[in-house]
This record gives sequence, structure tokens and C-alpha cells, in this order.
Amino acid sequence: MRDKNQPKSTGVKFLADLATHLTPALTITGLILFVVLSMLYENYFFALGAAPSDVGIGYIETLAFSYGYVAILGVGSVILFLLFWGVSQAFKKTSDRREKAGQPHGRGARINAIGKRFVSRHPLAITVLYVTLFGLFLGYNLIDVRVQEDVGRLILTGRPVSPYRWCSLTFLDIRAQEATLGPGTDALLIRSYKGHTLRYLGVANRLYILYDVTARRVVRFSVEKAFLATSPLHPRKPC
Repeated sequence: MRDKNQPKSTGVKFLADLATHLTPALTITGLILFVVLSMLYENYFFALGAAPSDVGIGYIETLAFSYGYVAILGVGSVILFLLFWGVSQAFKKTSDRREKAGQPHGRGARINAIGKRFVSRHPLAITVLYVTLFGLFLGYNLIDVRVQEDVGRLILTGRPVSPYRWCSLTFLDIRAQEATLGPGTDALLIRSYKGHTLRYLGVANRLYILYDVTARRVVRFSVEKAFLATSPLHPRKPC
């Protein structure tokens, strides 16, 4: 029978140490992704005179609606963390063997000592650095530039906007669908917006949020008074 006081096996101890260090890495990764995605959503909606919260986009929705963006950076950060964690563990084992063997402190010992200190700090730091730099690069150089172009076309010409997808992965779930007021809509609304070009942005708190291209402003219609007919989203170029 295994003694309760017996130390944990090497494999169990390794997994426990890994989980201890990986948890903060994933937590910080999630926070960084949320900040970057929040800024991207805000850039789009603020340019139109609305806010992400107007269409029901909060903390969970920000990450869930952009699962492609989260998946690529999240998986990348885990792989990078595991790579550097493995290197640091190898240095640690070598350093521990040298200390137990009482080997003199030479060049190799100094290198292993540096690697041992690498265990507790640098895998996490490098992971955070990767997520921050690559997240900002992907978000602003590849996504935000296109968002601003789409906003400009939407405001000037009423061109619809579709979510940003790549290989069926959604990176930014923004939209501006063609919308018209259908039968059953309040008569006053129909008269007030007759001839206006409307684009559907989203719905929250029982309010439809639309962009009025004709008046160049955001309008809100109660779901009880307005019945919308929206056109299908125009798919972007697949991967």
C-alpha cells in the first residue's frame, strides 16, 4: 500500500507545476484578448454613434463572438508556453543534478542556473508578450484597417458590412445588414422613415439598433413597434 506521506510521482508533480504556471498564463491571455477585441468593437460602433453594449456585446460575448481570434491566439500562447516550459524544465533538471553531484560551478553551471530561474518567470512573461504583440498586430494591422474602410463605405454609400470570418472562424462579429420596415410596423415609424436607407446592427433590451444611412445616425426601434425584414449577409472571401 502506498504511504500517504510518500512524495508524489515525477509525472504528477510535473503536471501540478505545469497547471500552476499555465493558469495565470491563460488568465492573462484572456484579459489581453478581451482588451484588444473590445477596442476593435468599440472602433466600429463608436464610428457609427453607438456602443457594443447597445447590441448586447459584453465581456462574454466579446470573446465568444470572436472565437476564431481567441482560438488562434489562445492555442498559440499555450504552445509557446509549453515550449518554453519544457526548455526551462530541462535546464532545471540539469542544474539539480549538478548540485546533487557537487560539480564545480563552471560555464555550464552558470547557464543551467539561468535556465533554472527561467522556470518561475520567463515562460509566463514570454507568453504574455506574444499575445500582446501578435494580438495587437492581428487586430489592428489586419482587422481594424478593414473595419475603418467598411465604416467609411457604410456611412457614405450604405454598403452592408458582414462579420470577419476566415476558414469558418469568426474573428469579429460585426454587421450592417440591409433592413426594411415590414408589415405590422407602427404607422408613424413607416411615415417617418419612408425613403430612408436602414442597416441593421443588432438587438438588445428589446430594441432594434439600426444605422440610418440617409440621416447618418443610429436609430432605435422598439421590437413591439417595428417588424424588420433583413437581407442575408454577404459572405466575405473564404480562405
